[in-house]
Amino acid sequence: MKKLIFFSIMSWVVGCQNKQEEADATAYYTTTNTVIKKAIQHTNFSLDSLKIRVDETSYTGHFDVYNDTLYFIDERFDYIFSFDKNGTPISKHIGKGGGPNEVLGISGITMGAKDFITYNDKNSSVDVFSKRFEKLRSLRMDWQIRRSYEEVLNNPQPSIGDTYEFDYGIPNILKKWDKEHVAIAITASHPKFNGYFNSDIYYNYSRILAIINLQTGKIEQLIGRRSPIYLKYKNIPNFDHFNYDTTEDIDEVYLNFWADPAIYIYSKKEDKIVGKFGLAGLDMNTNYRQTNTFDEAEENRREDERIYGYYTFIKYLPQLGSVVRGYSKGEGTTSDGLQLYQKQQLIADIEVPKGLQLIGAIGGVYYATTPQDMDRDYLTIYKFSFN
Repeated sequence: MKKLIFFSIMSWVVGCQNKQEEADATAYYTTTNTVIKKAIQHTNFSLDSLKIRVDETSYTGHFDVYNDTLYFIDERFDYIFSFDKNGTPISKHIGKGGGPNEVLGISGITMGAKDFITYNDKNSSVDVFSKRFEKLRSLRMDWQIRRSYEEVLNNPQPSIGDTYEFDYGIPNILKKWDKEHVAIAITASHPKFNGYFNSDIYYNYSRILAIINLQTGKIEQLIGRRSPIYLKYKNIPNFDHFNYDTTEDIDEVYLNFWADPAIYIYSKKEDKIVGKFGLAGLDMNTNYRQTNTFDEAEENRREDERIYGYYTFIKYLPQLGSVVRGYSKGEGTTSDGLQLYQKQQLIADIEVPKGLQLIGAIGGVYYATTPQDMDRDYLTIYKFSFN
C-alpha cells in the first residue's frame, strides 16, 4: 500500500516536472511585437434593420456570412437558409433526420472554400458537406485516448487529449483551420487539472484548441495556452473562455480571452504567438466574483454574465483589413461596446445595442444580429457602417 501511494505521488511529481519544461502562460504570450495605439476616426455609426420572413423555421439559431451570402442556421429543425445581402431568400438545405443529406443535429458551423462543416454537441460528431450541401462524410471526433482511466485520473497531462473536453455552450467554437482540418475550443474539468485544483498548473499549461482531421475525425494536435490574466483573476471559470477567428487560407489566428483586454496573434506555421495589440473596452466592470467550486460558479453563471463586463466576440474581416471586437460592459449600462481595429490600431470604440454580435461584412457594409425576438414572425438582421 505504501509503495502504491509513493508511486502515485511520484507520478504526479514527474507529471508536474514535465509541465515545467514547457512554456508557461506568461512566457507563451510574451512577444516583442506589441501594438497599443489608438487613433479614433469614427465616433458613431448608422444602423439599419432587415426583416426576413422565411417558412419552416423555429426562429432559434444564428446567422453567419460567407463571401456575399447570409446564412441562418436553424438549431431546432437543422435547416440552413441562405439569403442575398438584402435578406432575399435564396435556398434551404439539410434538415434533421437520417437521410443522405440530413443531420442528427447542428450546434454550429464553419465554412471553407470548398466545404461546409457542421458539428453536433450531443454526440461530438462532425458532418462535412460540399458547397452544394451534399454530404461527403460524417465523423465522430476522436481524442485518440490510449491511457487507462486510472492513468488519466491520477496523472493528467496538458499535452494529451484525454485530459480535456470540448467547450460546448460557448458560441463560435468551430473554425476552418486549413483545407484538411478544423479547430474547436477545448476546456478541462478534470478533478486534478482545472481552475480550482492546483490552478497555477492549469492556467499555465492547459491547451485551448484541438485540431481535427476532416478525413478521419482524429484530433491530431493540441494548441495554445490560457491567458496569463487568469493567474491574476483566479477562480473565475465563468469567464475562462475565449473568442477566436481565422480562415483556412491565412496563417494568423486572432485570439481574445473573455477577461483579457489584449488581442493575440497566433501563427499556424510558427506555432507560437507572434503579435499582441488591443486596448480595454470602456466602462467595463471587471471586479469579477471568485468562487470555490464548479457548482458555485454554475449557480452564479447567468448572474455573472449580467453583472460583469467581458469580451463577447472577435471577427477578422480580411476584405477590409479589419479586426472587430465586441464587449459587454456589465450591470447598470444600457449598451454594449464595439471596437474597430485597422492595422492593429484602435480607430473606433462605440456604444452598440445590448447583445449585438457582428457576423461579417459584405462589401463595405457590416452585418450583425442581436438575440431574436421569439414573439415575432420574422428574423432580424442589422446592417451598419461607421460615420
